[in-house]
Amino acid sequence: MARKQARYSSLIDDGEMVTDNTKENALHQEVHLAIAQLPRKSQELLTMRYFNNMSYKQMSEISGLTIAAVNTRLNRAKKKLAKMLQQTIDVEDRL
Repeated sequence: MARKQARYSSLIDDGEMVTDNTKENALHQEVHLAIAQLPRKSQELLTMRYFNNMSYKQMSEISGLTIAAVNTRLNRAKKKLAKMLQQTIDVEDRL
């Protein structure tokens, strides 16, 4: 709630609602493009967890992996995704 409130108050104060929305959409697009570059299993786990809000138990049942394996693979996928996004940010900063 605090993040939402801060975002909306800054939008009202600055009058940059369109700009912030555009930046947010660009960020969402970057994340989706980065996820698409990951291996299929990593994509599936990230999608189940963060887009479908599934528990580790649910993910385990669907994927046929143990909960420990889901946890390990999800952590690896998040690290890969973070690295990819960091590289994207570094490239954009150089431009």
